Amino acid sequence: MQRIAEMDRSVDHATEASGLNEQHVLRVGSEALSMRGELDPMSQALVEENEQIASIATTIQVQSATLQHIAATVHLLANDAQRGAADAGSATDLHLTNVSVAIDKIISGYQLDTPVDYVRALATEGATRVEAAIEKVLASGELSEVDIFDTNYVEVIRANARRFAHLFDVSKLGPAGFDPPKYATRWDRALDEPLRRIIDDPHWDFEGRDYLVIGDINTYIGMHIAKFRQAITGDRERDFLGNRVKRIFDYSEAGVGAARVGFHDPGVPKRSSHAAFRAAGVDLRRPSGRRPTRVVAFARDFGAITLIVSATVYVRNEHWGMFQFGFDPNRFSLLARAPV
Repeated sequence: MQRIAEMDRSVDHATEASGLNEQHVLRVGSEALSMRGELDPMSQALVEENEQIASIATTIQVQSATLQHIAATVHLLANDAQRGAADAGSATDLHLTNVSVAIDKIISGYQLDTPVDYVRALATEGATRVEAAIEKVLASGELSEVDIFDTNYVEVIRANARRFAHLFDVSKLGPAGFDPPKYATRWDRALDEPLRRIIDDPHWDFEGRDYLVIGDINTYIGMHIAKFRQAITGDRERDFLGNRVKRIFDYSEAGVGAARVGFHDPGVPKRSSHAAFRAAGVDLRRPSGRRPTRVVAFARDFGAITLIVSATVYVRNEHWGMFQFGFDPNRFSLLARAPV
């Protein structure tokens, strides 16, 4: 009887152990299913991440190839432009506008850490400072909104030449007056000093800079750097190169286009009022997002090829003009500045 009882207990233990094992197997199976359920999304996420990484790698390869192509194209165009200028004897015979605009549309989407990017940032900063200066004069009441958007350019003849005497010496101006002509507007005299202080700031200096101007929507240059505000000498050729302020530079499509950055120009005449722009369906309001800029290869009127970078200036949220650099990227380098 004792042996039978021991056998019964052994059977009970075996049965209990079997039950426990079954429960353990079921629990392990359940945990395995649960773990699999957790791992499946993780696995899928890893697959998707790998796909994204592969896509990014492909995009980088494509962009790298695109940028290499752009660099090669710009290099070829620059060489062609230089040869054309040499053959023509004057860069004014070149037609670079369409090519320049096409290049600008391509490179504007990339931050390449190039001289163009550096100058574009300076132009954007300068446009902001010009806007603040104009708004300050408007707030003082010295100018009205009607004044600041004036495009009725009045030629300044010899009898009125002293209007510009605060900017440069006019005492040697000849009987024929300014050649090329210089003009006045309802706003230029009131803005001369604040704009001169901005444009003569050494902050804008860098090696390779050819010029820096502040102008309106029709390329009327209200302010130029001191290099181009030299005293009138009476020598036409010398004065043509050395005194370029208060002139209208609308003789090239590239120059006019650089003053009208940020909107589509449907062929409005070179010297147009803001009302004429609006009548032609042009939206002159400031767009959302970053400030419009443009980079153009420009054939200048004395035979040089210059890269110009313009940033649009807005007054009361309407297109007013530009803050514009002209520079030679082949000579570009940052000037050493003493620590502040």
